[in-house]
Formats: sequence, C-alpha cells, structure tokens
Amino acid sequence: MDWIESFLQNYGIWAMFVLIMLEYACFPVSSEIILPLAGVMAAGQGLFFPYLVLLATGAGLIGALIPVSYTHLRA
Repeated sequence: MDWIESFLQNYGIWAMFVLIMLEYACFPVSSEIILPLAGVMAAGQGLFFPYLVLLATGAGLIGALIPVSYTHLRA
C-alpha cells in the first residue's frame, strides 16, 4: 500500500489514471484502495470532482479494452 501512496504523490493525476486503468485491465490492483486514495488526493489538490469522475471513467474504459483487444488478437 505504501508504494501506491508514494506513486500517487509523485506522479499525481497520471498515476491515478494508470492505476485505475490497470485495475480494470485485470491486474491485481484493488479499486478499494486506489479510488479512495485518488479522491483524497484530488480533494487535497483542489481538483474539480466531475473531472476526477471523467478521468476514472476514461481509465476504466481504456483498461477494460486491453483484455478485450488481446482476446480478439489471439482469436
């Protein structure tokens, strides 16, 4: 958990995007850890909440397309 927190602090909004994307791409990253930390970090930085929702949604869509595209390439 410490590496996730330091990754979020060092890279900010891009770290949120990458971690959420990896979580939706079936990598062992728990959304129960990522999303609350991302919300706390966004509130601390004064980010607009709907912007964070759009970021998480976009990362989730891209992350979900990774395994789908992989299975289509293998078929």
